[in-house]
Amino acid sequence: ESEEGTFFQAVSKGCKALKSDFKLKVTAIDSMCDTGAASGSVGMVYPELLLVDLPGPDDDSALSALIQGLHEPTLTLPASLAYSSSIGFDRLILVCVHGSRDKRGGKAGPQILRAIQSEVEVRGMAKKTFVVGSSHIGGHKFAATLIAYPGGEWFGKITKKEVPQLMDFIIRRGCIS
Repeated sequence: ESEEGTFFQAVSKGCKALKSDFKLKVTAIDSMCDTGAASGSVGMVYPELLLVDLPGPDDDSALSALIQGLHEPTLTLPASLAYSSSIGFDRLILVCVHGSRDKRGGKAGPQILRAIQSEVEVRGMAKKTFVVGSSHIGGHKFAATLIAYPGGEWFGKITKKEVPQLMDFIIRRGCIS
């Protein structure tokens, strides 16, 4: 968020300027899939599960519209930011692998990421489920942490030994079919 000229820094500054009690959580992943977004970057807005074509950090008007829209009681975004396409998967699991804020996530996260990816593959769920490492999602003391969408359920203190049980729970809860 502090690196000049990045989308995250621009969003962070824009949110602070609104002086709102609303907290916006921004998490990054390396790549989702070939979405064909005009900007090359796509964001997912939760809980609406809306994909948004993210503006560049130097596109002040689009960035301002995105930030303001996300802070409205009912999500309002200009049509220019809306993005709709088949993204190639039904479910998303974000595993925090961020190690620069807190080494616990950077150590535990990659191990859990690989274990979940393996479990998803073994269960034949790889075509419908995208498992990816993400930047910090918070809760560092609870590493390894993850979020399962579309349910938006957060999990912490996950160990490799618990991954099969975690996947059973997520499946039962309807997060993954």
